[in-house]
Amino acid sequence: QTAPNGGIGGNVRTSRELLTSMASGGDGKETMLENPFKLETISQLMKANFEDKKTKLNTDAAKLSAEVLYIFVLEGVYRSASQAQAEGAVEIDVQHFEKILPKLLLDF
Repeated sequence: QTAPNGGIGGNVRTSRELLTSMASGGDGKETMLENPFKLETISQLMKANFEDKKTKLNTDAAKLSAEVLYIFVLEGVYRSASQAQAEGAVEIDVQHFEKILPKLLLDF
């Protein structure tokens, strides 16, 4: 359930329920969400941090990196939603994200 201004309202669902509902389009069938990160963007970000300019990044490595980044972002959303629910909030706010961030970074 989405609150009027975009936050998650009512009861905050589990990460699996949220992922399924986002991906199903309301028909209840489970499908995987498409990764929104462009491989070219991921490749450029990674190449910018290579010490040796001769280092290359193959397509599979870029795909895996994009997937890890996507999972990291989803996990941040899910943990923020859980924090908001624990506090009785109707919306996820930046303060909820700030509270979960240290442990999220340690877990990844």
